Order: sequence, then C-alpha cells, then structure tokens
Amino acid sequence: MPVFVQWDNPEKTIIYIRYEQWTWDDFYDALRESASMAATADHSVDIIAHLADNTVPKGGTLSHAAASL
Repeated sequence: MPVFVQWDNPEKTIIYIRYEQWTWDDFYDALRESASMAATADHSVDIIAHLADNTVPKGGTLSHAAASL
C-alpha cells in the first residue's frame, strides 16, 4: 500500500499518514487503519496527512473527502 500510517510520537496523540501514489481504495484503507489505532487511545488523537509531492487520484475528491468525516 503506498500509504503509510504510524504513530508520530510515543504518547500516541498523533497519527501520521503519508500518501505516495495512492488510490481511493488506499485512502479508505488508511482511514480504517487510523480509526483502529485511534480507538486504542483513551485521549484525543490528531492526524497529520502528508500529501506533498504526489497527485490526488481522479474521481470525486469532494465526495471521498465528505465520506471520510
């Protein structure tokens, strides 16, 4: 999967997601994985989505973004 999901700090307050040549299926996989990770924490978790240096896949960007909320 060209999307990498990991904790960004030892306190597990930030999830870092790096997207590299990804598809919408990869996006939804990363969404599920980050939600599972966040569910293990008993505090708020922020997400950093790193999309620099890549291209957003074609097809309904706003629809996909809205579905992730």
